Amino acid sequence: MMSGFDIEKALIPVWDTDYVYSESVMFVRDSLGKAAAPLLYDIDEIISVKSATELTEYEYGRDFVFEGNKITLTDNSRIFSFTDDELYPENPVEGHSFPMEKGNVLFYEETFFHKRQISITYKAKNKSALKLKPRSSASLLPESHKKLSEGHLSLCIYGDSISVGANATKFTGIEPFCPPYSELFTEGLRIRYSADISYHNPSKGGMNSEWGLDNAEKLVKDFNPDLCVLAFGANDSGTPAEKVIDNLSKTVSAIRSFSSECEFIVISECLPNKLLSSEKCRFYGNQPSFEKPIVAMERQGVAVCNITDFQRKLLTRKRFIDLTGNNVNHPNDFFHRLHAQYLLSVFNED
Repeated sequence: MMSGFDIEKALIPVWDTDYVYSESVMFVRDSLGKAAAPLLYDIDEIISVKSATELTEYEYGRDFVFEGNKITLTDNSRIFSFTDDELYPENPVEGHSFPMEKGNVLFYEETFFHKRQISITYKAKNKSALKLKPRSSASLLPESHKKLSEGHLSLCIYGDSISVGANATKFTGIEPFCPPYSELFTEGLRIRYSADISYHNPSKGGMNSEWGLDNAEKLVKDFNPDLCVLAFGANDSGTPAEKVIDNLSKTVSAIRSFSSECEFIVISECLPNKLLSSEKCRFYGNQPSFEKPIVAMERQGVAVCNITDFQRKLLTRKRFIDLTGNNVNHPNDFFHRLHAQYLLSVFNED
């Protein structure tokens, strides 16, 4: 277990337990000054409501009440809440906003949003309505499974800023120091299989699928991985889907040219803030069209982790602001944990 962070609890899948740990929410006041935030599931019992740093705990009745799957702030709550105009200001905030069709989207890296989010642990009910459990792909990765069972695996995570770890609190240096999905997944494999995992992560922020292809030999070859998690596409908003898939397929072939037995998990990545889809600023563009052809890449030796579909299901209950670390394209701690939970489920045998 990593010091100061309960990784075993963090990796309990939200679809596999009655207790949901440290689910994140952000409060935004409506025109009447009321602020409510949705959880994934209806609440049976609240265990704790804390700041996302977990340094401050809040009280039922004094700070919040709940009904169904919603937490509502009291009039005198100590919990932070934005106004809609603060999150989406009419005028740009220098260095901290991106233009949408009308107005702007507030943007901060580092710890700004994390310090304003809330972490809720609760006993859930009525979980069957939200079908989050991914299917297993263990049969597609027999060599990786064999090596894990034998106690050793060389693992490469190769992608963009999400794979670097952007906005996970270990990355930004603030409590609770949650590792990014890449490290959580690696540590989860170590725990599950009592295996020695050699870990290599040459990911780089801001890079797209063409960069991934062009740099595969230089950045991956010397490591000679048994398993490579390939995660590009989030920065390909203006790239046609067929080109992205061609880049990803050629990257698989390039890595196999020097690591012939390497198996792959290709991630269909989470989508950016949909409000940033205008000609003024197109973080969100062609990415939704990548999902189906990435899923079609799945075959023996290549599994797919469809975070795009997983995010879509999450957003039927929650909002983008509840899952983001920068309000544009990076996951927060909770969503990094969900990425890792989904990746680990690839190796489930049921």
